[in-house]
Amino acid sequence: MSEEIVRYKTESGEVVLTPDIVKKYLVSGKPEKVTEEEVMMFLNLCKYQRLNPFIREAYLVKYSDNQPASMVVGKDTLLKRAARNQNFDGLTAGVIVRRGDQITQRIGSLVLDDEDLVGGWAKVYRKDWKAPVEVTVSLREYKKTLPDGRPMANWSSMPATMIRKVALAQALREAFPEDFSQLYAAEEMPVDESQLDETPIEVPYEIKELIEEEDILEEPDEAPKEEVKQAQVKVTIRDTDDLKSKVIHEENPRPVKASEKAKIPKGDTRLASAKQIKYIVSLAKQVHGEHYQDYLDEFLDGYGKNRLEELTITEASKTIEALQMRANIGNTEQQSTDDIIDETLKKIDEKEEEIPYEEDADVDIPF
Repeated sequence: MSEEIVRYKTESGEVVLTPDIVKKYLVSGKPEKVTEEEVMMFLNLCKYQRLNPFIREAYLVKYSDNQPASMVVGKDTLLKRAARNQNFDGLTAGVIVRRGDQITQRIGSLVLDDEDLVGGWAKVYRKDWKAPVEVTVSLREYKKTLPDGRPMANWSSMPATMIRKVALAQALREAFPEDFSQLYAAEEMPVDESQLDETPIEVPYEIKELIEEEDILEEPDEAPKEEVKQAQVKVTIRDTDDLKSKVIHEENPRPVKASEKAKIPKGDTRLASAKQIKYIVSLAKQVHGEHYQDYLDEFLDGYGKNRLEELTITEASKTIEALQMRANIGNTEQQSTDDIIDETLKKIDEKEEEIPYEEDADVDIPF
């Protein structure tokens, strides 16, 4: 499957998708049954309608080869989108019931024991339209069944609620076609709504990598000149020799230890950045090849963590230092995490103590 990257903004933030990520994380049912064309249709629908499938605003559903995949929105997606439209002016919806020869259109989902449910209805009001959009739908047309003929779970237990949602979804599409084009509720499609997981999906590490890489590629070499406003400072240089004479050299400076160089305070409990994690994976692959994950698991066990994303800034920094030293000294012996870290700092300090200091070295001051 192609690795086309789709990146777009939504109300909940930026979303980055690829066909492989859709198949791996976003298919409800059997991902292996979904075709490349269905994945691309879902990906483009999410982009066009600015949907975030990771917070369950949209689902790609497929269970067998005998029927096409269904693309449906989350249960609150339609109402949230309507509420954001400046022309939305409210709605009413309910059920249609029959008692003998009498047909009643009732707000809500109440059906009495001596009544038969026959359909649903909805009205959606726009501030810029004189009349509301009104829709009625038949229960017989929309009640969904399983292959064996039994009603799907929610259609069996709460048919009034389901048919009301169908009517409401249709009315919203008619009232706001620009906002709801191609957006269907699960109740309208051959999908068992009870099987759709509503738990948000944690953004996969692959996406964090893609965002980091694209940010680096898109980062300009220098800021646009029109956006840079610097104070105009007038400097007069009289005599550079006079300035050089004022430079003070420290006598007998001591070498700076690696542990003193660290810019990150000891015990920093903030979570490591995506760039740090990406660099750790890259170094581990360089040093340990196809067995890199075993090495990373050893580090994670030492820190009591299950995933790289759980590392703190300090833990990630120590891991990077250890991997850098491994890359330099080619040590393949099995060592504990503490031994590797101690060896790392020792090697760094030893190398820096060998650097001679020129006490009276000339200082070149560019002007």
